[in-house]
Amino acid sequence: MSKIKFVFTIFFTFFIVVSCSLVTKIKEMISSDDNGVKILETTEGGLSSDVEYYNKYIEISNNIRQISDNIYTSYVNSIRDPKSLKKDDFVSAVAFGNYAGKLESSYKEYNRSMFDGGELSKLTASENMKKEIEDNFKELLKEMKDFYVISAKVSDYYNNKEYKNDISKAVEYDEEFKTAYEKFNSVFNKFNQSIKKYKPKRKIRDLQSLKDPIQKSMAALLNSYEGTIELA
Repeated sequence: MSKIKFVFTIFFTFFIVVSCSLVTKIKEMISSDDNGVKILETTEGGLSSDVEYYNKYIEISNNIRQISDNIYTSYVNSIRDPKSLKKDDFVSAVAFGNYAGKLESSYKEYNRSMFDGGELSKLTASENMKKEIEDNFKELLKEMKDFYVISAKVSDYYNNKEYKNDISKAVEYDEEFKTAYEKFNSVFNKFNQSIKKYKPKRKIRDLQSLKDPIQKSMAALLNSYEGTIELA
């Protein structure tokens, strides 16, 4: 059994090394078939500005969505019913406060990057794409700030045990927090949809048109590689 495992490990390692080598080769080369038709295109280091722009903002969108979802989920799990909350009840909103802090950090990072000569201010893309996404992102930044400020205020109210001295604010803060989240979520969805509107179309290489077996294998591997990356 140990010999079988050893042989399998060697085979798997060889497959990974060969695959990585082929992918690297594909990324670096531009080949053509016998008719001079371009069949392989650079996928790394030669990305168009639109693709780089899209990838960056999708990354930002995913990060903001995850943090905001965590803020809302941790809040409703910590403070289940503010209307029936009593001074003597035990409330732990530590996770809620931590996520509010992460949203604040993300806001400050993106705000500096956009307005203080950072990475986002230097990204280029097609005129319409850049204008629409950036306009929506700037609007989202304002809502991010409002949302994290309110979230921080509410988390302090519970984590500092202020509710034990003045329980009347629990309902008020609950309404304020949920209203801020709904407003933030609406602006976020608009921003997110504007990114998806400009999603680059992936070119699927026609394997049947290729005569060279090596080129066909490399094209098939690249199709599979890019498809996996797209799904991820």
